[in-house]
Amino acid sequence: MLGYVKPVKGELKIKEYELYRGYYCSLCRALGKNYGNFSRLFLSYDVTFFLIFVYALKKNFSPDFRKGRCPFNPLKVCHYTSVKTDEFDFATAFSVIMTYYKIKDNISDDSFFKRIKYYVVLPFVFFKYKKAKRIHPEIDRIVSKSISEQSELEKEKCSVSDKAAHPSAVALAECFKMYSDNENTDDLFYRFGYCLGKYVYLTDAYDDIDKDKKRKNYNVFLNNNYTDEQILRSIRMCISELINCLDSFELKMNKEIINNIIRLGLDRRIEDIKNKREGDKK
Repeated sequence: MLGYVKPVKGELKIKEYELYRGYYCSLCRALGKNYGNFSRLFLSYDVTFFLIFVYALKKNFSPDFRKGRCPFNPLKVCHYTSVKTDEFDFATAFSVIMTYYKIKDNISDDSFFKRIKYYVVLPFVFFKYKKAKRIHPEIDRIVSKSISEQSELEKEKCSVSDKAAHPSAVALAECFKMYSDNENTDDLFYRFGYCLGKYVYLTDAYDDIDKDKKRKNYNVFLNNNYTDEQILRSIRMCISELINCLDSFELKMNKEIINNIIRLGLDRRIEDIKNKREGDKK
């Protein structure tokens, strides 16, 4: 995931933002502990949301946050939890595996000089990826299948946004479904993950339109000459469906943070992209 699932900081209370940062810093520490300090660079807002969401549905759980120092900035105080759970292990493996495939994708799409830096870091990421794959083969199976199907659609020059977003949406849907407690909630978890994965794919495509046009790379919105209005309408349909799904979940904690991200943060992100593109054109 690519940094499109984040809160609107100004709309959170201080204690809520500190809690959000606590999860973010805890994930950073878990990445360092599980895969080495280099892996802290794989930290993302999107995986942080996944972690916050699955914890919000746990019964009788309250993470014990404590003060510490940021490893990258010792002058900065951060909050983190020392709780070691399957959720943190899953989130760190997911971060590593997604980063590995993202780097391989960048090597295929970026210019010659930008590819050099990815070739330099690829061997380091590969060894982290091998470990994550060994511990969580189910994540690699899901992601690798998604990447393979996505590649086929790109070769076909798919011009239908729903079809192009499907492999990525399914990948995240299956990851969310793993945290469903029973068969009665499987479909709800799957649908929520599917819509979130679709949102991320379409938002990333929207963000990359100008870059892909310049480099002659595949972009589903370029292939069918979508207007900004059509693109935004399509993405906002995903957000609307996510909100409908969210109302069906019984959140035990982190409710304010999750509502902020889904109801405000997702739309704010596409507005930021729209404003940036309009500014670039001017």
